[in-house]
Amino acid sequence: MKAFSNVILKEFRHLRWIIIIGFISFLAIAILSVFAFDFLGGLVQQVPRELIEEIEIARSFMELFDDYDYYIWSQWNAKNLYQLGTLLVIIISASQFAGENSKKTMAFLLTRPVGRLKVFAGKISAGLLILLVIFATGTMCLWILSFIFAGNFAIARIFIASFLTFLWLALYYILGVMISILTEEPVPAGVITAVVGVILSIPGWFQSLRHFSIFYQMKAIDYFVFEIFPGWNIFVALVLTTVLFYVGYRIFLSRDY
Repeated sequence: MKAFSNVILKEFRHLRWIIIIGFISFLAIAILSVFAFDFLGGLVQQVPRELIEEIEIARSFMELFDDYDYYIWSQWNAKNLYQLGTLLVIIISASQFAGENSKKTMAFLLTRPVGRLKVFAGKISAGLLILLVIFATGTMCLWILSFIFAGNFAIARIFIASFLTFLWLALYYILGVMISILTEEPVPAGVITAVVGVILSIPGWFQSLRHFSIFYQMKAIDYFVFEIFPGWNIFVALVLTTVLFYVGYRIFLSRDY
């Protein structure tokens, strides 16, 4: 257990600047999302409705400011949370394996009396814990500011939607880890992970296939907008993540550093 915890602590030290930048970015977005509601809403109210009634995009934008709950979800879960989360996943996964391989620190780590399973599980646990803490901190900041300046809102639904975003990002993170293990340098690993992300987003461009896009699932649209209980989505995300964890470990086990 000590060796496992030491790997996690090492990862936190190794990724400390990424963690700090992640915290600052998520907190800044949470703050801007709350305070932009009154500012942008005031500007929108000055625009005569009849001028944009026939423009669907403009009409949808104005409707955002009619419902604070929907506004917060659209700006947090359906936009900034998964976009920043995706960028964070790409950077973290590329740094953890390909980054350490390029610096030859991975080979040194594996010479220590620590099994590969503990190394792999420790790194994965650290990456997921970093994502979870940053997500939770940003969402809590969003709730506190919303409670102070906007009154009560659907905090339980926002937290559940954020949890769904985290689950599907965890799946994408494991994919990024697998790519990072197979790549010699962090930059190509990050680029390939981003390209894979674009490919995985393609089903979301078509209404009949959108449920097969992990990025559509990250937005928690079915849960928040259509009020569909996410039990099946949670089950699928957990099963796929578990399978990919095992596949990733087998790849790591066979990798020669």
